[in-house]
Amino acid sequence: APAIPTAFNVSATNSLGCTASGQVVVIAKPAPVVTIVASKTLVCNGQSVTLSASGGTLYNWAGGPSTAAYVVTPQTSTIYSVSVTHSANLICTATKTIGISVLTPSVNYSNPVNICEGQTATLTASGATTYTWNGIPSPSGTQYFSPQVSTVYNLKANTQSLSTSCLSNYTPAYIVTGK
Repeated sequence: APAIPTAFNVSATNSLGCTASGQVVVIAKPAPVVTIVASKTLVCNGQSVTLSASGGTLYNWAGGPSTAAYVVTPQTSTIYSVSVTHSANLICTATKTIGISVLTPSVNYSNPVNICEGQTATLTASGATTYTWNGIPSPSGTQYFSPQVSTVYNLKANTQSLSTSCLSNYTPAYIVTGK
């Protein structure tokens, strides 16, 4: 596996003492040096990412197009792979991978809550970084309400990781007030 063009000499002698020799030159052509760049490597579930490969002239994404750029919308964290060849050297191919992490917010809370008139109901959500119930911020996810009538409370949950923030709206919570 020479790194530069190299001549290899060989000689052989048969059982009668006759000798012959030969030479072969092995020319090593370099494989492409592949680079992959992603528009983002951490995204919210459902967001698109543009993957761009360089280093060759022919590209083949595993399960994708035969182009240098590939727009993906991963639902879960995924590793993408591209094989690259240069048209001047169709023998040597290089492969490179890149991982895209997907942040999928998951918020849990009980629904509906039944209380008597004048009592206080506790709505508690978990699984996100910050919460807003009907426009009222609640960093802990817990909010206390004392509605006079049955009321619907809408939850917006924000999940933050590094520089990625995923905002999600969830099914309304109901507080049913009885006498």
